[in-house]
Amino acid sequence: MLDQPGSFAEVVAALFDAEPDSSSELAAVQDVLDLTVRDVTVQIRRLAPFSASERARASSLADLVNDVLVRHRAATSASVHGIAASSTPTYDVYVDGIRAVVDGVVVGHATLSPLPDDAGAAAVALQVVPAWRRRGIATRLLRDVARLASARRTSALVVTTRADNQAALAIVLASGLRGRIRMAGETLTVRIPVGETAPLAAAPMSEARALHR
Repeated sequence: MLDQPGSFAEVVAALFDAEPDSSSELAAVQDVLDLTVRDVTVQIRRLAPFSASERARASSLADLVNDVLVRHRAATSASVHGIAASSTPTYDVYVDGIRAVVDGVVVGHATLSPLPDDAGAAAVALQVVPAWRRRGIATRLLRDVARLASARRTSALVVTTRADNQAALAIVLASGLRGRIRMAGETLTVRIPVGETAPLAAAPMSEARALHR
């Protein structure tokens, strides 16, 4: 789970002879088991009903994964905070989202764009240059762009990526945002409601301020 947090749905589905939440034609008649890991809801389904003992074991597994991820996040945070001040990113609001900047160079960004077929929701494009990954930058960008979306009265963020993108779920889990994951074929979609997220006001480019604590 620590090496590949994004595999949680597949692992727990295999353990309980089920399948991850999907757009299967059998979904209407399948029993559903909801699990929550860091406020992200993961569903697994199967035709045979889940017993009470299976639900208890699945809940215990989710609790264990939660504990591991919390401890790992604390250790990673301590490591990131130890880097030189000159190499610490600042986070600026710009017209379409949030960007991470180091010494005047953009090393990551989270960009919002409307979804024509989903009123009130916005798609998120999240990117961090390879040399600056695994430092918590993507997590911070997702958190701040959710706050910006809330300020713009956006109802939800939608992150769409490949089903084998192991980093996507890890970023959502680390962000502390609530979300719902759905897998359909080779596509993984995470929908994150932002209505209760503390809003973040956008500033003009010339007045943007560093948001890094």
